[in-house]
Amino acid sequence: MASWQVDIPSLSNLVASAGAHGLKQLALSGVDIHTLGCMLMVSELIPSCQEFRLDLNTRREKQRGERRWLFNAVELGAGTSFLVDHLLKTRAGENVLSLMVSIVPLTTPEHSIVALSTLFDIAGVKPDHTPGVCQLHKLRSAITPFSRAVGFQEKVLQYHSLFERILGGKREPCKRDPDSAIPDKRDLSRIIQLCRKIATAEKPTVIVYRGFIGSGWVAAYASCILGFSVCALDGSGVQLPINDHYGQAKVILDLAAVPNTCEVHVEGHLSDVVRLHALEGALQIGWSINCLELNFLTHNLPKFHDRSSISLLSEVAAFHTLERLALRLTNCYSGQFVTGFRPYIFDSLPQIQARSLENLALLGFHKHTTDDFWLDENFKCQASFSDQDLAKAFAEQPGWPSGVERTYSISEHALVRIFKNRSLEHCNQLSDSSITELCHVLDTAVWLASTLAFTDWNTGLRTIAAQHFHVSSSLVETTNPWFSCFDIIKACTDIDDNSINGRLQYFEVDGLALNLDGVIILGTLAVSPAIHKTHGKIYSLLAGHITFDGQERKSVSVRMEPRRTFKMEPIKCGNSHGGQIGPENVIPNLHSRQLFSGLGETLYVRYEILKDVELFTIAHTASVPRIVLNSYIALPCQHSYYDVTDSNRQLRTDPRGFQYKISAGFRKCRIVEPDFSIFYQQVDNNELGQWLAYQDAIEAKPICILQRETCLNCIVDRICQSPELNDQNREKHGGLFTKKGYGPRVLIIAGRLDQLAKPSTCSDSSRESNVTFSHGNPRDALADSGNQDTIL
Repeated sequence: MASWQVDIPSLSNLVASAGAHGLKQLALSGVDIHTLGCMLMVSELIPSCQEFRLDLNTRREKQRGERRWLFNAVELGAGTSFLVDHLLKTRAGENVLSLMVSIVPLTTPEHSIVALSTLFDIAGVKPDHTPGVCQLHKLRSAITPFSRAVGFQEKVLQYHSLFERILGGKREPCKRDPDSAIPDKRDLSRIIQLCRKIATAEKPTVIVYRGFIGSGWVAAYASCILGFSVCALDGSGVQLPINDHYGQAKVILDLAAVPNTCEVHVEGHLSDVVRLHALEGALQIGWSINCLELNFLTHNLPKFHDRSSISLLSEVAAFHTLERLALRLTNCYSGQFVTGFRPYIFDSLPQIQARSLENLALLGFHKHTTDDFWLDENFKCQASFSDQDLAKAFAEQPGWPSGVERTYSISEHALVRIFKNRSLEHCNQLSDSSITELCHVLDTAVWLASTLAFTDWNTGLRTIAAQHFHVSSSLVETTNPWFSCFDIIKACTDIDDNSINGRLQYFEVDGLALNLDGVIILGTLAVSPAIHKTHGKIYSLLAGHITFDGQERKSVSVRMEPRRTFKMEPIKCGNSHGGQIGPENVIPNLHSRQLFSGLGETLYVRYEILKDVELFTIAHTASVPRIVLNSYIALPCQHSYYDVTDSNRQLRTDPRGFQYKISAGFRKCRIVEPDFSIFYQQVDNNELGQWLAYQDAIEAKPICILQRETCLNCIVDRICQSPELNDQNREKHGGLFTKKGYGPRVLIIAGRLDQLAKPSTCSDSSRESNVTFSHGNPRDALADSGNQDTIL
């Protein structure tokens, strides 16, 4: 806001326009002419709407007809008449009257003075130009008769009574106390300030007021004086449009929320609202090295500069990188494989393999594709080596001892045999220390390439922490799961472990983006509903800073709203086609909007899902990655995806004689009912609906299955016949159950999108096809192949 100064010419014009009689009337009221000029300085805080300003003039005309004279000589209320009439001459004066009307009739003199004084502080008015307490008291007394005649206080009480009836006895405090319709005297000024902010904002902006206390005043002030569209929500999500629907409302009243808060949210997308300022000059983030500026391989192994040596090292690194990917994934999903289904991330395995090989190329190795190195259906790396000597060297390696835990480190013995079989002069002269150093470099390269394969590092950041770039010792392997941010950040930045753990403590729970010393890590599954298009990129890495509203922020987090079921149109469930159910979209016309608000170093996001113009739900986006990464995709069958099944057929009977059935439709369900074990989310060809359906699994923790190229009948049959989901295997697969005697609870999502649909088929012999597990756990297959030609 501009620096405020008393406008001397305007003050002179005020004196001249008032005239001698006007100044006399002003003096009778006790209000100083300087006070009136100062009040005009805060008029920009209250941009009253055209309708309310017209109402002020109409009310004044009516009040003039109510003048009374004493003995035809004394006019009652003369001072008041002059003040109001003079203020009504300009728009700034009308805004001042609007301010007084919103405060004076509902508050005590002390409450009013505190609110007005705080507004001068907010406007940045200097103390020399701020009216004193005595003058504010006199101004309040002079305008009180007119402010009461406008009828604003009646509107506040009407809204307050309406909100009381809506909430009823559902929460405290909700009592018949008119004073609870008014915000605290300190909050009053801040709410006025925030309302001005959204009235003058260039971008679409929304105010969310949480709490019952003061909600009546906020509704009346925003709708009547400012002319904003307002919508209220009760504790169950029932929407009450005050003067517009939720989707168009600029002020949202969340009546049941606690504690009372008022926040401004900027509407937009993360890419629009958050600016990522690229770092200038050479990219040096902490002590990190740009792989485009310095070659990792030649920097660490300068002796291996000829093409033949680099080709040899590249093939060794590519082979071990894919083997490492296989072990990391299968170890992570150990005990969680289900016959007839594959874990969600395995659907993107071809792209993940390709990125890991591209990462190696950025580190200075020769570029290979999945035509040269690939993982077969048993998660065993297959290779097309450039010559037979190298292939023979791998084939002659001893198998991994049975019962011994596999490690990720590259075998020195294996490398010695490989190099000895090569007719390279400097290879035959390698010392033991040189071989050890070579192993360390390759091991680090393999770790970097496989770790960053789950990100877009190959097309984005491309920096490596100096401690990994300049290899001096063996890499210490972490025990973090493959999708943990820790290893990714450790690979790219030189931040110490304690700092990383401290920053990640909340990021992996409700975080969307995190700024780590100039590196932005973004959770792609949590940010966008286009989870089908991520292709295994769980995180995005960017260089720069997060800025919002002119201030640098260190993180972007989800605004954790109370978990409620919002009112929606009835959704058909179960017998939608005479007992036959199949893929369909029962929630069309969904769209989303993101509301951003800054608090300190954190930028908060409120992710709303709307159906047409009504609020459908508030998404907990940060929880989506955990659910998606633990979900399954049904393997293809020979039938049509759109084949229906009978919702009333008996699925199976548990040991207690209880029968299970299938229920369908869409809802924010917790799957706690004992009369069914399978719920089918009918969100066919609905990208946003499918993304939202995953969030139903947050509390109930069911088995989550995505239907893409399989009929519903086959999915249900596989669930009922799966040995992993049998009660007898409860000890081994305890994580798939919720309650003893109820069997597995399953959430099936109709997850097809037309642009991603492929012909249904039982199998695909193509090398780049999705991995299938028709022969049981691939980890067992890896163990069985230990006595063959696989080394790690």
